[in-house]
Amino acid sequence: MGIILLLSPFVFFYTAQNASANTDTKINQTVVLAKDQVVNSDYIVRGSSVDIMGTVNGDAYVVGGTVAVEGTVNGDLLVMGGNVNVKGNVMGNARIIGGNIIVTGSIGKNLSVLGGSSNLTDTAKIGESIVGAGGTFTFYGPVSKDVRIAGGQVALRNVIGGNVFVYTDHLSVSPNANITGDLTYWSNRKAIVAQGVVIKGKTTQNVLPKNATPQMQSTKFMSIIPTIVTFVIFGKIVSFFASFILGILFIKFFPVCVQKIASSIKRNFWKNVGVGFLTVIVTPIAIVLLFCTFIGMPLAVFGGILFAFSLYVAHIIAGLVIGKWAIKYVSKKDHLNWSLFAGLVIFGILSAIPVFGWLFSIIFVTAGLGAILTEKKHSYVQLRAKKLI
Repeated sequence: MGIILLLSPFVFFYTAQNASANTDTKINQTVVLAKDQVVNSDYIVRGSSVDIMGTVNGDAYVVGGTVAVEGTVNGDLLVMGGNVNVKGNVMGNARIIGGNIIVTGSIGKNLSVLGGSSNLTDTAKIGESIVGAGGTFTFYGPVSKDVRIAGGQVALRNVIGGNVFVYTDHLSVSPNANITGDLTYWSNRKAIVAQGVVIKGKTTQNVLPKNATPQMQSTKFMSIIPTIVTFVIFGKIVSFFASFILGILFIKFFPVCVQKIASSIKRNFWKNVGVGFLTVIVTPIAIVLLFCTFIGMPLAVFGGILFAFSLYVAHIIAGLVIGKWAIKYVSKKDHLNWSLFAGLVIFGILSAIPVFGWLFSIIFVTAGLGAILTEKKHSYVQLRAKKLI
């Protein structure tokens, strides 16, 4: 029973797609926007390899194993990929999650990165600030404003127009670097700063001695709270855009399924809460019981992953419904993308409220989970009646 509940969201999306819509996800294909092509709206794409050589007069949402942006994006760029190379021009903000990230072009506003390796080449230009976390960071290109980075190794090789805040095991600053503001870093190693480097502000190293007293530890901790808060906020931003991109993909490739689930939540809200709440109780128990048997352990691990992902999808669907409720008061048209964006923002704000936030999150996430299961059952019954499965 537990495994059936876990698989339900995925079976539902598959069966509903075959029952009601024809979609081309291009998961194992190369997707190319040619040089002479112009997209006069937002551009949403997913493939094993994605190459944007043309012009996008809106925002670009991209998911792929290998992603290359060689053309122009006149809005924001949001990317999730294994290898990401931004060679062209992004006029707005760029938010990138990837294993290997290379920026050789220009970013008009802010750059946010989360990756194993991030490299700004000497041709790269960042119009405003950078926030990032990952393994290694190398800055050969100039950054107009602040840099806030947490990484294993960080190398500064060009002009930084603002302040620099770095958490790292190893920080190096080359002779070509010029830091207009302060350099503040948290590391147990002293930064390697070459001769000739110009740092116009203060240079501060924050190190917590191994034999520090509790009072010293408290003082050090208090001094880094602002930067901790910065990276917590960055984590929230990354989480928000990951949810938004996944939601956009659901809307793009499974529009009928998403509409059915959203309608189910609004039509039978408390019934779906009950179904979802029962699922949340029963499924972990089933997983624990499977762990108690040798044969069931792999199923328990697989089931746990599916259960966690199901809850994640449910929270995105719940955000969409909240956004639809909000948008209908300002527009008669049903803008799914804007509803998703607004709903996730509202969900994030309300769920952060102490006590109330927990209750709010539980109710709406269980409602989303219950709606997914209910609609899956309905689709299954229809397909059985038509002898399609």
